[in-house]
Amino acid sequence: MDQIAVELVERARGKEMGALELMTAVPQAEQLGADVVLALYNVWLEHHQEDPLIPVILFNQGIALAQANQHLEACKAYIDAINRNKQLFAAYVNLASAYEKLNRNDLAVQIHEELQRQLALVSLETIKLKAMSLVQLGRIQIAQGAADAAEKNLLESLAIQRQQPDILMHVFDQRLKQCKWPVLEMQTDIPRSEFLRNMAPLTAAAYSNDPLLQLAVSSAYSAKNIKKTARQIRAQHERPAAGHSKKRLRIGYLSSDLYSHAIGSLMSDIFGLHDRDKVAITAYYYGPDRNDHFQKRIRDGVDHWVDINAMDDCQAAQRIADDEIDILVDVNGHSMNARTSILALEPAPIMVNWLGFPGTMGSPYHHYIIADNFIVPPGYERFYSEKVMRLPCYQPNDRQRIVASQSLSRQDCGLPDEAVVFCCFNGSQKITETIFKLWMEILRGVRGSVLWLLSDQEPVNERLRTVASDQGVDPARLVFAERKPNHEHLQRYQLADLFLDTFPYGAHTTASDALWMGVPVVTLAGHGFAARVCGSLVSAAGIPELVATTAEEYVLTALEAGTDKARIAGLKAKLAEQKSSCVLFDMPLLVRSLDALYQQMWDEYLAGQRHQPDLSNLDEYLEVAMDLDHELNLLTPLGDRLAAYRACFEQRARKRDTRLA
Repeated sequence: MDQIAVELVERARGKEMGALELMTAVPQAEQLGADVVLALYNVWLEHHQEDPLIPVILFNQGIALAQANQHLEACKAYIDAINRNKQLFAAYVNLASAYEKLNRNDLAVQIHEELQRQLALVSLETIKLKAMSLVQLGRIQIAQGAADAAEKNLLESLAIQRQQPDILMHVFDQRLKQCKWPVLEMQTDIPRSEFLRNMAPLTAAAYSNDPLLQLAVSSAYSAKNIKKTARQIRAQHERPAAGHSKKRLRIGYLSSDLYSHAIGSLMSDIFGLHDRDKVAITAYYYGPDRNDHFQKRIRDGVDHWVDINAMDDCQAAQRIADDEIDILVDVNGHSMNARTSILALEPAPIMVNWLGFPGTMGSPYHHYIIADNFIVPPGYERFYSEKVMRLPCYQPNDRQRIVASQSLSRQDCGLPDEAVVFCCFNGSQKITETIFKLWMEILRGVRGSVLWLLSDQEPVNERLRTVASDQGVDPARLVFAERKPNHEHLQRYQLADLFLDTFPYGAHTTASDALWMGVPVVTLAGHGFAARVCGSLVSAAGIPELVATTAEEYVLTALEAGTDKARIAGLKAKLAEQKSSCVLFDMPLLVRSLDALYQQMWDEYLAGQRHQPDLSNLDEYLEVAMDLDHELNLLTPLGDRLAAYRACFEQRARKRDTRLA
């Protein structure tokens, strides 16, 4: 501790430094380091036990300890503060948070519940604190599996303080995951439109089959949630003259998921296949330091691996610009842990949306989206803010999947030996009421068959059993698979006969896994990106006959296979025969095509033809979408859906004209 710090701490012993003087001295101590701040508090508290503001000082000390990751000591400070002043409500919230850090969620719940009792007679001063406590309590309860209690507390927080977009978004998302149908029918006076207006782009993909809504939601989300500084790192860099050639394009991949994650597993095979005479590859990584099998392969496959975890967004963007990256590929998009604000700083002349988020970004700085002809058929480009570029098949695959060697029997997994086993290992947030009813129709049509699902929290499993019973299906015909490490999970696919896809957010990595393991996949192609990926994969695997375009065709396709074991055997044999030659698993073809797309993007940039996203009027489309029912009309044809938009616009125009008359 230097001389200035020693003198500052020494002053804390004297009576001339009261509580107010201490609070004035803390910012100076913060400039000298966390150890000086903590020493200042310790010395002051030792010599000022009679000061009337000690509860506040203890509270502030707890904050300093928490910031120094000394959470146990922070708990002691908060408890001491509460014991001296039961009305210091902020200390309850911080104490519960400290308990969370110590993995004592049981104690955190007790503190929040005590705070709610203390705040029963709420005042203007404590109303925001009560809402904050309810949110934190709800978040802990979700982690504990108490989803119903969590929803009640989150809705109560919204009733107190309506302007909480993140909580509106969270409640919506949680109801999807909990399979609570209809999703927006709940015990609240909050208008349905508020939840719709604040939904996340991934939620929109699971909730609706409306690509226009998904574009409008992504645009609104980008505008509200992506931080953009007043300056740009390299907004208008000087463009080389047309005809300028580069020996190698510098390609950057920006991601948090390059490890044993669905994205990391899909991409692990491709980096080393890029043509190094044409491109140089840099990975900009901000995820966990796993150093697992997938991360090692990826690091070995790129030219440069740059960990940007310790950099803020501006620093990371500056590093990308300093590396003179020509094309930056956003592999997160609007997904969890995304640092999209890096792209908002425009650190590269061309920025591309690929793989991490199944849909349009709706941003002004993503110039291209990579898809294929199935996912974005001709005529569907209008639903994307980016220019659509197409591969033979959009999704890469790992051809070195590790599969457990031990053999499994159906009995090992609680499955019947002779019955047809339909499976779907997608997350529960993708299971809609619409698709579940189609599944029950299929089970009723295939005597003795079972549906093998990935197990969720028991209340979700039980909710699905109840709906099955209501649909005339014995709930025992739903079999729930416990979660396993990926190599063990892949091995058990071989026990299934047919994979039934979800709708409208279909299988992506799970479909690739099923097809790799020889399990045919029946899918229903919708209108949006996420609703068409599985159809792309199934077609690229060489079995396009399993891609349905209507609900009736989906059910009939599953029934035809489910009632004919020879048909299933034939499909499995076809998959096995084509595995080494089909487009789905041809990674050299995918990477050659990818390199060609990058060159095309660069040529367009040199010619001054780089795509500029058109985001005009999307706020109006989002408002109109609030008047449409998306959940109950998932199967509406696209033409009818667009006609509904036109009708809503016309109705709004008539109302405006009436007001002007």
